[in-house]
Amino acid sequence: MSNEKVMTPEQKLDRLERMVRLLYEAILRDSRETRKQAAKWKTYSPPIENMRLRSWRQQNAKDSVTSETLRRAAESLKQAREELRLSIENR
Repeated sequence: MSNEKVMTPEQKLDRLERMVRLLYEAILRDSRETRKQAAKWKTYSPPIENMRLRSWRQQNAKDSVTSETLRRAAESLKQAREELRLSIENR
């Protein structure tokens, strides 16, 4: 017999919601940092600005979260909520 604890559906949903919230906060933080970085560049030239932003984002890609990741997390949350609802209804 193992000592692993089995998570209840409610605990799984709570954990998933925390993960989505953390991803969302990371995206907002990245967006704020991008705007701050862009504001530091005084001269505005769209092609150069886009190149600088792209370069800066690539350098910080390790810490950024893509919209695809957020979409997947939202879909997982939706599925977990549905499973929780069904498990509660079947009690």
